[in-house]
Amino acid sequence: MEICKICRKEFKSLKSLAQHLAKPEIKQNHNISGTKNYYDMFIKSSNEGICKLDGCNNSTGYIGLKLGYLKYCCHKHGQISKEIKTLRSENNKKSWKDPISGHNSIECRLKMSESKRQNWKDENS
Repeated sequence: MEICKICRKEFKSLKSLAQHLAKPEIKQNHNISGTKNYYDMFIKSSNEGICKLDGCNNSTGYIGLKLGYLKYCCHKHGQISKEIKTLRSENNKKSWKDPISGHNSIECRLKMSESKRQNWKDENS
């Protein structure tokens, strides 16, 4: 259950609250320009909206009421961040250790070796 902090009207979800805030007459009555303005006034935390990469203080983009702001100002900063690199390496290790996963399954290995053998035998490939 979500409550509009301006008019105290109750909504079932954040989506319905966002639809409420998007109506032109509500924007005028609430004296806001949209969901971003509402988020900035009532929900936003102090460090939100600033790139989390060390040394970069650029502002990040707004997503919506549910997710808030992006963590990084650009795709490049997201790719070089330590947090993303560790998550990526942990997930990669899990998938290669798991014998059932697509990367490491015996079926996948056999299919790849068969396709290589077929190409070796085929004179036109």
